[in-house]
Amino acid sequence: MDHLTGESDIPDQVGSSAACGGGPHSGEEVAQHDTPISSVPPQEDVPTKGKKKRSWLWSHFEEIIKDGEVRAKCTYCNGDVCGKSKSGTTVMKNHLLRCKEYPPNINKSQTFLKFSKSEQTHASVDDDLVAEKRSKLEVWKFKQDETRKALAKMIIMDELPFRFVEREGFRYFMSVAQPNFIFPSRWTVARDCYQAYLEEKKNIKSFFSKCSSRISLTTDTWTSCQNLNYMCLTAHFIDHDWNLHKKIINFCQISGHSGEVIGKEVEKCLLEWGITRVMTITVDNASSNDVGVEYVRKRLQRWKDGTVLNGKFVHMRCASHVLNLTVREGLK
Repeated sequence: MDHLTGESDIPDQVGSSAACGGGPHSGEEVAQHDTPISSVPPQEDVPTKGKKKRSWLWSHFEEIIKDGEVRAKCTYCNGDVCGKSKSGTTVMKNHLLRCKEYPPNINKSQTFLKFSKSEQTHASVDDDLVAEKRSKLEVWKFKQDETRKALAKMIIMDELPFRFVEREGFRYFMSVAQPNFIFPSRWTVARDCYQAYLEEKKNIKSFFSKCSSRISLTTDTWTSCQNLNYMCLTAHFIDHDWNLHKKIINFCQISGHSGEVIGKEVEKCLLEWGITRVMTITVDNASSNDVGVEYVRKRLQRWKDGTVLNGKFVHMRCASHVLNLTVREGLK
């Protein structure tokens, strides 16, 4: 640096070294200084550790290795966008502008906030586990599909008729609560309820396949006013959090009340749901149930780990039915 003129003498030194032929690589060294550092491709596919990306787009993407090549993956939609840094960031920018999961692209109007369902966590206080419930603040947006699923669940839980969605009072209420809701027909609601049944059945079958505890069954049969025979089979089990559950796994029409028919229907249901480890089967004191439980007991003994103590305590009597018979006999 010249203290009188304020000009730097570094360019003159570089030029003089090039003019004087300061080695066979002097010209190459000057050319490398003229080239931006970010445009020089790395020597290996694996990115250098600790190297910080310059573009702001990298805060929305992450590097992955796919088929031995370094790629950029969107953190919102997990889409594989581009390859090495020599491809530039234009592809990444274009993807971000049309990404449907990118928050600014979801809804540019005013949004609403809601508290999601509380999640139960466990905290240690003086070496004791204490249950805590925490809620999460999220952005709310109306979703037609999620609302239809909630409507189907309401129809099932409250045992409402499918025609309920076509009633004037319900349509007026929804037009005030959410004008964007498209009203489905009773046929569409019936299909949604059946789809909800298939999804719940899939989840329960997955749980049964991984469940380590045994399952207790209760069953009963009756004849309707139309002279049709029905049977209901209910499964009782405990999950991993020690919560007791009760699920109806079969409700079907049967040909009669004989013990063989009942036993075959129970066996068919167990095979359909993948239930192989049974604790007990609770029935009333009907003689046909004795034959049906004995049939199921013999089948379970052939299965691996199907019963406890060789099925000695599989048959359980319904306490409510026994109490009912006792009271009736005492009132005679």
